[in-house]
Amino acid sequence: MVGTQAWRPAIPGVRTALRRQGGATLLLVGLGLLVVYPTAFLLYGSLYSAPPGDPGSLTAQGYRALGSRENLRILLETFGFALAGSGAGLVLGLALGWVVARTDVPGAALWEAAFTLPLFIPPVLMAAAWGMLAAPRAGLLNAAYRALFGGEGPFNIYSAGGVVWYLVQYSTAFQLSVLTGPLRAFDATLEDAGRVCGASRWRTFWLVVLPVMYPVVSNAFLYSFVRGFESFEGPLLLGLPAGIRMLATQIYEVIHQRHRPDYSLATAMGVVALLLTAPLVGLQWQMQRRGNFVSITGRGYAPKPVRLRRWRWVVCTGCLLYALLVVGLPVGQLVLGSFLRFFGLYGANAWTLQHYQRVLHDPFVLGALRNTLLLGTVGATLSMLLGAAVAYVSVRGRAAGWIRAGVNLLSWVPLLMPGVVLGVAFLWAYAFLPRSISLYGTVWALLFAYVTLCLPVASRVHAGAFAQVSGELEECARVCGANGWRTFWGVVARLVWPSVAVGWILSFVLIVREVSASIMLAAPGAQVLSVSIVYLWGQGRLEEVCVVAVLMLVPVFLGRYLVGRLQRAELQRGSAGG
Repeated sequence: MVGTQAWRPAIPGVRTALRRQGGATLLLVGLGLLVVYPTAFLLYGSLYSAPPGDPGSLTAQGYRALGSRENLRILLETFGFALAGSGAGLVLGLALGWVVARTDVPGAALWEAAFTLPLFIPPVLMAAAWGMLAAPRAGLLNAAYRALFGGEGPFNIYSAGGVVWYLVQYSTAFQLSVLTGPLRAFDATLEDAGRVCGASRWRTFWLVVLPVMYPVVSNAFLYSFVRGFESFEGPLLLGLPAGIRMLATQIYEVIHQRHRPDYSLATAMGVVALLLTAPLVGLQWQMQRRGNFVSITGRGYAPKPVRLRRWRWVVCTGCLLYALLVVGLPVGQLVLGSFLRFFGLYGANAWTLQHYQRVLHDPFVLGALRNTLLLGTVGATLSMLLGAAVAYVSVRGRAAGWIRAGVNLLSWVPLLMPGVVLGVAFLWAYAFLPRSISLYGTVWALLFAYVTLCLPVASRVHAGAFAQVSGELEECARVCGANGWRTFWGVVARLVWPSVAVGWILSFVLIVREVSASIMLAAPGAQVLSVSIVYLWGQGRLEEVCVVAVLMLVPVFLGRYLVGRLQRAELQRGSAGG
């Protein structure tokens, strides 16, 4: 009897512990199915001699083919293009970020929004726009050059320089968006100390500002390099016509553009891409932990703008020209092209609305539009829910350390996988599912891939938001009798909803703009708008590409506007609370 009485009080504690560990363990298993399962089949597919689902045997044929001179050249050139794009993007991002964050240039907030807008414009639209702007003969820039100066225009986007320029635009926008906040908060007294010691402003920037900001700069550069390494849309539309092949386009070509698809070679390329990008992130993390990079201390800090004086309006004019170059020209070309009867012919009778009528009555495009809106809405919602669970376990969870570490690690893995590689991985994973739950060829195949791609963004957004909420608030709710679920929705969710809304919009935009994974998994009846643009472009229906682009830009620009409003509202609330 005594033993029974001693045992009963222990049961609730055991049950509570099992429930806490069980929920986190279930999340870990779910992430394993979402991330590890397709990755494992990617490795298996690289050693399989037949297409997915067909009988075959294990072989190293794909890796042997990968060692050919042509494929090694493609890998080397991919590194070169990614390095050139991210390096130039870092220089421009630092310069423009310093202008909008550290100087008194007029309209700094407007320029910051304009410079980061390419992050929201789907890359396939940007590639198509520049393909129309700088085409050797019919491009608008060359037509304007001929009208003004005579002779053939000097612009040719279908070249190595064109591919690098495409990569630079996105690299600059991303690195500027990451660097602007730390530059704005940088303690100006550190710069003043360098100036007092006799260093010029330029020397102070290189010897004081950059070393202190190393973690931010290295993170921005590394992520930009990885994104450039896996870039697909620009190299597909602008590089292939010039005979330029990068890793992602080569994977696509050996599967979709050959009479006999070589799945073993394509999958082996995917494995190599994953193996090449993962050590770069590990090296960056290791270097970041070696030093102390504190710039804001308990003594307070004094961020103050640099006065440009007579250079204010010169710098403002430069900002305007850059904004017109990276946003005004491409968006203007897409809008203008949607009203042209024939691309490249400009005149009094060159305008029409027939392309809008044709596109809005095209079952293929309308089906792609429905699928895009459905997948964007459902995918963003599921991504945020999963990201909330990952972040809560990592930041607030009471599970075992190895479980929290595993959850956090798995949420980062999709960040290292190029979209086309993830598409190939899911292609293999779906091929080996039981017939009763076949997913390939359905919108569900795309949905799981989208949720996986958005997971790093969703989990990082939630982690940052949860870290700002004191644990004392949750403890107070539990003392008042609220359980964990009610505490989360009644306390934490109410406080972090602006950040969650921003994350949802970003996830929606990521899904709408995604092409590389979509083009590997989309099947007839499960098309999305981004893939339909590639197909219309391949058929030479450029005017209809512009119409679809305009339809895609409306929700994208609306999302960018809402993100700005929510971020400003959260900043004002934080200032009021402080």
